[in-house]
Amino acid sequence: MSWLLAVWLAAASLAPLHGVVRGGGVPVPGAMVTASQNQTTVHTVTAVDGSYQFADLASGTWTVRVSMTGFETATQAVTVGAATPALDFTLRLAPYTGPPAGTAAPNQPQQAAAPAAPPGAPQAVIVNGSETNAAASPYAQPEAFGNYRPPLGSLFNGGFGLSFDTSALDARSFSFTGQNTPKPAANNLTLFAQFGGPLLIPHLTNANNAPEFFLGYQRQTTRTAVTTAALVPTLDERGGDLSALPGAIVDPTTGQAFSGNQIPSGRISAQAQALLALYPEPNFSGTGGYNYQAALVGNHHQDELQTRLDKFFSTANQLSGTFTLRSIRTDAGNLFGFDDRTRSLGINGEVQWRHAFTPMLRTTFALRYNRLANRTDPFFAGVRNVSGDAGIVGNDTSPEAWGPPALNFSGGWAGLSDGLPLRNRDQTVTLAADATWNHGDHSLSWGADLRRMQFNYRQQANPRGSFTFNGAASGNDFADFLLGIPDAATLGFGNADKYLRQTGADAYLTDDWRFRESLSLSLGARWEYQAPITERYDRLANVALAPNFSSAATVTGAAAALAADHSGFEPRLGLAWRPMAASSLLIRAGYGIYYDTSVYSSLALRMAQQAPFATSLSVSGTPATPLSLATAFLSPPGPTPDTFAVDPRFRIGYAQTWTLSAQHDLNDG
Repeated sequence: MSWLLAVWLAAASLAPLHGVVRGGGVPVPGAMVTASQNQTTVHTVTAVDGSYQFADLASGTWTVRVSMTGFETATQAVTVGAATPALDFTLRLAPYTGPPAGTAAPNQPQQAAAPAAPPGAPQAVIVNGSETNAAASPYAQPEAFGNYRPPLGSLFNGGFGLSFDTSALDARSFSFTGQNTPKPAANNLTLFAQFGGPLLIPHLTNANNAPEFFLGYQRQTTRTAVTTAALVPTLDERGGDLSALPGAIVDPTTGQAFSGNQIPSGRISAQAQALLALYPEPNFSGTGGYNYQAALVGNHHQDELQTRLDKFFSTANQLSGTFTLRSIRTDAGNLFGFDDRTRSLGINGEVQWRHAFTPMLRTTFALRYNRLANRTDPFFAGVRNVSGDAGIVGNDTSPEAWGPPALNFSGGWAGLSDGLPLRNRDQTVTLAADATWNHGDHSLSWGADLRRMQFNYRQQANPRGSFTFNGAASGNDFADFLLGIPDAATLGFGNADKYLRQTGADAYLTDDWRFRESLSLSLGARWEYQAPITERYDRLANVALAPNFSSAATVTGAAAALAADHSGFEPRLGLAWRPMAASSLLIRAGYGIYYDTSVYSSLALRMAQQAPFATSLSVSGTPATPLSLATAFLSPPGPTPDTFAVDPRFRIGYAQTWTLSAQHDLNDG
């Protein structure tokens, strides 16, 4: 019994000690915690949440010390007993004293030791595992695992990758119509290769002073197959036999119903017959409103080349340049078998100079160039004038716009459509500058840029025109089509080539203020400006309205221009607050104003696509003045062509945003 009593008394004299180590209000993982009493010393390391624990310290006074690379060592004395409270630590960053005397970064000349930071200077610590593998940490990897080779300089590196998948291994897709439609194979191939290192030029550079280059290439090839169902007219319905359709079909000329809902062949419009030839025939009995199903195949190819060149002249100056070339080719088919081709070529380049006035004040100057060219070639372009062959007049007859007009039905029939031709080239040149300054509890950043933009378009809104059928004339939308009586027609073409120009600028200032350990504030403002778009040859039209809308007149050139809006001031406010030091509760809030300066682009396109530079038409038929498939685009007497007007004092819109959130970690139990 005496030995059991001794064990019990020894266990009763042991007690746990725990706490949390923080720095700047956030947990510090990996810190070394040492507890000492006389000749006894024990160690532990903080967990990911900054917590530590000693399970069985002897009662009495202990000295606890916390050390972590980049922080000042913290020490506290504590009396361990039966009810020892938590012992928390708050670490401060160690003051910056500069690199050791005579040391230099890789590929850099020797530098003298930096002077000690003056009193009150901001504190900072830099950990760069890719260069030094966190060599100062007791948990660092050997240097052989990193890129740091002091005797050899930078090394060459490269990589290669390939991935491929195919639908041959996929389960068969489910058909909602129940039809066994063969589905073509689909696949996806992605390939990349990259190589980089020092740019070695004999007699000019070596491994220790050469610029660093990077070259990368990616290729992606995708073939997709999508099964699509639609409702198309049968051979009987194309011939005028609409007896299977519900409701009575009325002859618009007499007001009497067609016998048996059959339209005589002599009454079927020649234009409708020509356009019906583009429709596929049904390939299964109609179920669920469909009678035709086919697999649509699309091909997408993308190649991208990336290059980069960096040169470190000193620890304070770095020059870099990037260049990216991207080519995309797409072929997409539709329900009618029309295969449209789209091509795009993008170029992005940037030259950037970084300069450090002090370790805490850095600035960057950049020149950027972006260019994107897009081209779409519709299936019939330059091959067949479908509208002209069908006898439809009044729309664009240029070869690049050849093809069918768009047909829209209200009763569920498949609408006829094809892509529109375009040749667009966008270009932007940007001059930009920004800077950051860490000063005490403040981290300031500011910057500005100036942009000159070009939008060179060769496209038209609706050159072939479109017709809408809703059954207003005969009681059935498809019957109206056969009779050649559309309910509405729209058209927009002319002034195909447009050379739009715009200047933009912005400036900003932000202060990330560490007001206290538990509260951070983000205070900032931004000014955003986009000048109204102009056209190189003054081919923009507007409508000048008299007071009380008593009259309207079309104006062009300077008279159609919009006034600049310089009111784009955008304040930004935010905070992050930890109300209780021993809690993980974190409250965030923010407010900001954002202006939509992109609206000028859509306005300019509308102003360029109307009289007197273009034909823009939207007409609706009436019983007294019905439209015709053949001549609707000639604007019968009565309807007024489309006009678009915008207030010369137009002000761009903005949005205000408010955010508020609370975050709290749940306990493990």
